[in-house]
Amino acid sequence: MKFLKAHPFFFVISLFIIIFITYNLIKESRVERIEQSNTPSVAVVEEFIEGNNDQQRSEVVIGEAMFSDGKSPYNGSGSAKIIEIDGTLVLTFDETFSTTNGPDLQVYLSPNEDAKNQGLGEFVTLGELKKQNGSQVYSLPDNFKTYSSVVVWCRAFQGVFTQAKINYSE
Repeated sequence: MKFLKAHPFFFVISLFIIIFITYNLIKESRVERIEQSNTPSVAVVEEFIEGNNDQQRSEVVIGEAMFSDGKSPYNGSGSAKIIEIDGTLVLTFDETFSTTNGPDLQVYLSPNEDAKNQGLGEFVTLGELKKQNGSQVYSLPDNFKTYSSVVVWCRAFQGVFTQAKINYSE
């Protein structure tokens, strides 16, 4: 104790380390509890959508969107749906989805209906584009209805490859 009084810097650092370790242990415990909940995972939702699951699940379509071309020369087509399956909210791209190939493609939700001309605004990242063509599923944040479009954005080229205005069901 005499050492800590003589060297308060070490006391502050030690206290910081203890708080940091405690915070991370609590955070990991919370994540484990969330993961162990009864909400189906994205993998379960993907199986349901692809018809590979025998369980009866309810699907509610919350919104739909059609992809259009991004900034020239980038192209995109296909459709997307926002669905709720047994309490899990997801964005799905159907099997007709296609976009120009590029490096570091990301899937964003944008508050702007036309991100190509209006910019991304305060967007949220759903993750890396899983593949250039075909069906894919992304988890949605709870506040998804504050966003107006789905955007496939290339971070390397800083451009919209394809976008889709979301039409929410009433």
